[in-house]
Amino acid sequence: MYRTNLAEQLRHTDNVIPFTIVEREEPDQRRSTSIYKSNGVLKPTAADPIRSIADVHAIQQYFLDHDQIRNYTLFTIGIMFGLRAGDLLDLRIHHFFLPDGRFKTHCDLIESKTRKFNNPAITPQIQQLITNYLKTRTDDYTLDSPLFISRNKDRKTGQPKPITIAMLNTTLKKAAAACNVPGHISSHSLRKTFAYHMIKSNPDSDSAKFAVQTMLNHADFKTTLSYCGITQEEVDSFRVGLGSYFVEAR
Repeated sequence: MYRTNLAEQLRHTDNVIPFTIVEREEPDQRRSTSIYKSNGVLKPTAADPIRSIADVHAIQQYFLDHDQIRNYTLFTIGIMFGLRAGDLLDLRIHHFFLPDGRFKTHCDLIESKTRKFNNPAITPQIQQLITNYLKTRTDDYTLDSPLFISRNKDRKTGQPKPITIAMLNTTLKKAAAACNVPGHISSHSLRKTFAYHMIKSNPDSDSAKFAVQTMLNHADFKTTLSYCGITQEEVDSFRVGLGSYFVEAR
């Protein structure tokens, strides 16, 4: 009985907050530098993080201006949780709520790729996002319902399906283009944006660096820096400085 009442309870709540591998015995260490696969197909371009906070806010505002509350919530939670796109889209109502309608303290889940336990905290900001978003849903969702639903419905149950990674990619690319956000933006950009800003905002914290490295399952921190796009950014800044030096010296 509580499952249906959860949707009704949240719809009539007054405290609406404004939106502001197979292992080889002798692995081949050679790495191809070609941009094409062995079958001639172009390799996919690696996703970039959204490096500018202003660009993050621009995309958020784009979703709000177009009354896309689901996309606003998905985007924001994506860069706050740092989950892989598949795990993000697999989130259910029960990951956030107890049976009596109260929020949990942590979103406990098992990552689909690594099978590792992950429990991002459900902060007051996350609670606000979820509360405001669920008020816009018209379906009689239950604790087992997907959090981020599409317009498509399951043929057997008639219930809304979760949005797909392809849908998320299209949504993010459209928003990034509209906001003139540089780089290759895709669903994986959300996870990279989380890691990038976690490191950049805590430059002197070994704990923050270790946390990001552990979450990304990297054996070496240099790999984490490269993954986040920080290494290339720093190299570019060195090149700019070197160019300025030679121009001034001339």
